[in-house]
Amino acid sequence: MADGAMKEVLRITVVTSHLPHVATSGGRRRELELMERIADQHHVEMICVTKTFDEDRQLVRRLRSRCHGIRLVPTDIQAPEVPPIDGDARPWHVARHASAFAPAEIARGLRRHRPDVVHVEGYYLMQHLPGGWPGPILLGTQNVEHALLRQRAELTIDRMCRQLLLEQVLRTRSFEREAWRRAESVVAVSPEDRLRMLTDEANLEVHVVGNGADHEPTLPRGVGTEGVPVSTTGPPLIAYVANFDYWPSRDGAEWFLDEILPRLHSGTTDFDVAFVGNMSSRTLADRARAAGVRVVGLVPSLDALYRSAHVVVCPIRVGGGVKVKVLEALRAGATIITTSVGAEGLASAQREVLNIADDPADFADAAKALVSVPRQRRGSGGPLPTWGAAAQELERCYRVMIDRAGASRTSTSRS
Repeated sequence: MADGAMKEVLRITVVTSHLPHVATSGGRRRELELMERIADQHHVEMICVTKTFDEDRQLVRRLRSRCHGIRLVPTDIQAPEVPPIDGDARPWHVARHASAFAPAEIARGLRRHRPDVVHVEGYYLMQHLPGGWPGPILLGTQNVEHALLRQRAELTIDRMCRQLLLEQVLRTRSFEREAWRRAESVVAVSPEDRLRMLTDEANLEVHVVGNGADHEPTLPRGVGTEGVPVSTTGPPLIAYVANFDYWPSRDGAEWFLDEILPRLHSGTTDFDVAFVGNMSSRTLADRARAAGVRVVGLVPSLDALYRSAHVVVCPIRVGGGVKVKVLEALRAGATIITTSVGAEGLASAQREVLNIADDPADFADAAKALVSVPRQRRGSGGPLPTWGAAAQELERCYRVMIDRAGASRTSTSRS
């Protein structure tokens, strides 16, 4: 990250909702790639308010050498997916990340570390930050959560479920806006998310720190040992790579099974379909297998898959930010079909090499056309974004805030 000149080493406390290692999702990949680069240059202490305390405790040693310190704090309910609690007026994300231990632990960590800046990754963790903290606070966001809930409500047919989601939209929007206002600066992943925030809060300072594509899509030894569904001699392969435990990806899988796959079967070309990634839902896995889809869990490396698949699909209808899996597939030169949501945040040159379809019939037609011809290698649409550039922009945000805080203290002391 250094540009040749010596820079002051910053003290940064990062509050996050999970240990970013192992990078089994796009969000964890983002946190891992950014924090590794920041910690390589600066003094970083990470406090993880985690819903999977025992699992993260087994993995924490993998990151200890990269950070000055890592502290794990359990949430009150230990489960990756926490169902809504009857009578709880808080937004789901806020309730899921409630922790009786976190406020005191974070306060102790701040007193001990004395950071120049506090980076809180997720509006729902701001509930644990001590009131009256005098230093700069940067709030990192990977989505505008109330916008995702609104998208989800619009897709929901059941009236009671839709009403419940709309109530969550209002609650979440209120908590999100309060968190945005409390932070001195907010980081968005895409220009579209930045615009969504400024539409709600015109006076926010919002910076865009995008995702990169120059990582190896691999997992450490011992994680992801299933066989990669690669076939260069059999039927053409259609691959959907995602964290299927994340609701937007799960919805995309259901939409693919319900609306796209039946239309694909109306063609004459044989093909295989594989769902690759986290999938703890047995219901979804059983549905996929019943439809003839190969369900593959985590795999050690995605490179071979991206390079052998006829088509990589990303049929998501809900989301924001920039999709890491789309960037990975672009880097591998894969032929990609996605939706407007899946293409969000990409440069126009990258969008031009994608096949974008929001209608299931159009999506299926594009897939049928692509599996009926020899596998193609596509370009990436020009240079792809890098994690180094993203980390430099994040560091710049830190320094702007710290410099401003220093100038404010100087002005106050003079007065």
